[in-house]
Amino acid sequence: AALVINSVQLATGQMFKISAKTCGSSIVAGGSCSVSATFDPSASGSVSDSIQISYGSPTATLSVSLTGNGAIPVAGLSPTAVSFGNQSMPGSPTAVVTLTNSGNGSLSSIAASISGTNAGDFSISSDGCSGVTLPANSSCLVTVSFSPKAAGSFVATLSIADSASGSPQTTSLSGIGVQSTPTILWSPSAASISYGTPL
Repeated sequence: AALVINSVQLATGQMFKISAKTCGSSIVAGGSCSVSATFDPSASGSVSDSIQISYGSPTATLSVSLTGNGAIPVAGLSPTAVSFGNQSMPGSPTAVVTLTNSGNGSLSSIAASISGTNAGDFSISSDGCSGVTLPANSSCLVTVSFSPKAAGSFVATLSIADSASGSPQTTSLSGIGVQSTPTILWSPSAASISYGTPL
């Protein structure tokens, strides 16, 4: 006789998902069906759940245990704000920003960029993060330069997109361009010049 399938579901469904199943309303004698589950953790640590298959009449339940260990990257930038202060032109001071993965999973899909009102006055002069997969509890460095093209205040944002929650991580950038004051040098340096006695 056919076996009646009443339901197929997860006990909690918090971090596991039923991705596929071939079980319909019944299974013929000698037949079978399958259930596939995926693990999609949203937090680190050990997680458990179970597939609950309700069948027959009177109802009975078959329970299949599921366990997994969540490995989640946690990304952070330091510092979260960089001020270059007053910068005479021409000039190009630099500052180092650190991307840290403090989670227990690898951080991937890393891409650094600068955007904002005055993005053209800032640049990434050295990038040790983009394209890198950052292991758990490790860090990488991005060096940012400020090269004002005119006098005034400038702001932009360093953004680092990655596979962690809260992406992109950002650091605000600011600086003030100051016009250099020319220095006049006299030669000879004496306050007065003697032309001697006229003939």
